[in-house]
Amino acid sequence: MNPEFSPGTLFSAQGFDAYAGYSILNGAGEQLGIIVALDRKPIANQELTEALLKIFAVRAAEMERLRAEAALADSESSYRAIFESAEDAIFVHDWDTGEIVDVNPTACRLFGWPRDEMLKLGVEQFSSNVPPYTRDTALHYWTPRERSGVRFEWHRRNRDDSLHWDESC
Repeated sequence: MNPEFSPGTLFSAQGFDAYAGYSILNGAGEQLGIIVALDRKPIANQELTEALLKIFAVRAAEMERLRAEAALADSESSYRAIFESAEDAIFVHDWDTGEIVDVNPTACRLFGWPRDEMLKLGVEQFSSNVPPYTRDTALHYWTPRERSGVRFEWHRRNRDDSLHWDESC
């Protein structure tokens, strides 16, 4: 807590005699940095110094968390704006089940369903269900190992039972 600086170091040349440091950790316990106090004389009250550094470190970590949350909120806002204004129908599916977890307004308009109803339906309600345009084929295309940028034609069904061709990816 009260180490001395070796002669010839920058800190020694600047007249510093002691330092104390404390790690700044994020919520997962990973080190974000370190907060350091330098002094030109030995640190007299080491417990107080450590307590103050802990307070500053916790506050610095809190500020970093708030910054990260703000960046995430900005990113989510940008994503949402793009998603909502896209001219193409966008369906967001759960990778494992194929369940529809989100749709954009264009999808609702093109397929003729209100959003809350679309979220309750399965891919089979949006497909012609004539092989190969079935739920199983759709899930095959959506699995990560098979997906890798594959574009495919899909025979879809609207709410009014009319059939249409789309390009999907």
